[in-house]
Amino acid sequence: MKLEITEPIELSEEETALVAAHSLFNAVNVLASRFLLLENAAGRPGGLSKSLEICRDLISSFHSREKTRESIDHIESLEAVFREEVDHILLKALEDSSFIPARCEEMDKLAKNIEGVMDVLHTRVRELFLLREAPGEWISIQAEDIKSNLRLFLEAVAANSRGRFGIVYEEGDKTDSGYLVQLSLSGVKEDGSMFIPIVLQDTLRDLVANARKYTTVGGRIKALLECNENEVVLEVSDNGLGIPEGEIAKSVRFGYRASNVEDRETKGGGFGLTKAYYVVRKFGGRMWIDSSPGNGTAIMLRIPKLER
Repeated sequence: MKLEITEPIELSEEETALVAAHSLFNAVNVLASRFLLLENAAGRPGGLSKSLEICRDLISSFHSREKTRESIDHIESLEAVFREEVDHILLKALEDSSFIPARCEEMDKLAKNIEGVMDVLHTRVRELFLLREAPGEWISIQAEDIKSNLRLFLEAVAANSRGRFGIVYEEGDKTDSGYLVQLSLSGVKEDGSMFIPIVLQDTLRDLVANARKYTTVGGRIKALLECNENEVVLEVSDNGLGIPEGEIAKSVRFGYRASNVEDRETKGGGFGLTKAYYVVRKFGGRMWIDSSPGNGTAIMLRIPKLER
């Protein structure tokens, strides 16, 4: 069933702050879980206590837009603490003569995973800095950067699965143990750029992540970002679980999870679709959801083009 979402979006100040910081919230949650796993693999409880405390403080700050801005301003110094503690715990473990190679390999994988998540976090922070400077919150961005930023994010997602699934981008590489994610870009200018709202890159990542989360391993996810004469179009579709007909309109409500996915564990905040709807309404656009149980979901956003 295809439905245009038209209901008013009602968010408290705290909910608005969390929606704006959605991808940061998710990335820091994942970081905290990886830190705990690394402590366990190294046999050193408390070895990453400063990093875990920073994660807790960051997550708390995301409940306020002002505190989120303050956290972003200091993110580089916080990342330095993360790297220092991770390097220290790895060094101490390697100095232990009783340590077996298999555990060293596990720790190495976790450390690389942590580095990948920090790269994603850093990308989002750079976008938020740009958001402060860009007039009208729109920007010209190279199409290749849109592709590479999405792949960087997906590589971190795959690494975070710890071997449960892979992610590929070409039909010929697809296997039953991985997802096929295909991104099409349309309306790219001669200089290779696209003029879009800055936040739309983040919305693309959120919607692809949502699609992956509710699609069985081996599934397909397609995304389209198009700039035409009148509007910017973002579409993300999957062949996943789908949404029950009577719950499609509710799916954009803050924290809402459809009844057929309530038992699925996630590290996210549960407001990815809320953010997409919030973004499209902010820019005067429209949003449709086409979904049914067992037949997947397609999300379409249409945003009027900013006149320059």
